[in-house]
Amino acid sequence: MQNYFLAIDVGTTSTKGLAVLPDGALLGQFQQSYPTHYPTPGYAEQDPDEVFQAVLLVIAKTVEQAGAGGLLGVSFSCAMHSLLAVDRESKPLTPLIIWADTRSGPQAEALRSTEQGKRIYNLSGTPIHPMSPLCKLLWIKENKPALFSQAYKFISIKEYVFAKLFGEYVVDYSIASGGGLFDHRQLKWSSEVLEMIGMEEKKLSRLVSTFTKFSGLSPDHAMKMNVARETVFIIGGSDG
Repeated sequence: MQNYFLAIDVGTTSTKGLAVLPDGALLGQFQQSYPTHYPTPGYAEQDPDEVFQAVLLVIAKTVEQAGAGGLLGVSFSCAMHSLLAVDRESKPLTPLIIWADTRSGPQAEALRSTEQGKRIYNLSGTPIHPMSPLCKLLWIKENKPALFSQAYKFISIKEYVFAKLFGEYVVDYSIASGGGLFDHRQLKWSSEVLEMIGMEEKKLSRLVSTFTKFSGLSPDHAMKMNVARETVFIIGGSDG
């Protein structure tokens, strides 16, 4: 049995899995697609549970090809700029709003040329643009104020996957860096930006390094993915 690593990319159109030997040789691969919905011009949404089920299936099918006994660990890359509101039970309160969604164009345009917008760009390094979660949050605050105040967390799709697998809300520095809320010099949520938009830090996930490891899957998830419960999952980074 050859030892290998499993690389998972949670992308815009599909989740892909590669079983890779330490020397880079490929042992197996699998891909599962999912649709994007455009209910209104400018909207681009996905079903977060459909994406999560794709992750489970891709891991199971790739491990099936490569052999469960040789798996050394699983690491992730993920599309940036997605946003999802969840309640205290981790149930989605919104569809997954992906990077291609431009509904927050007016909010981005209004903020971009202001001194406040320039300050946010300087702190976060993220351009003021409709794809950024910052502008998506401003749209929610303006158009759905009850949701903005009552949602338990605002998270990305990778945070949703890890919350489902390990029961904890965590986000790596790489994904966080694309959100417009992250102080990229101090590697922490920017209290200044959060104050500007009237948002509490407790609504965001715990920040971790891209090398952070997790283990201790539930028996059900381990079985669905065809891996051992103690398999090491590395949070990894973004796709850009």
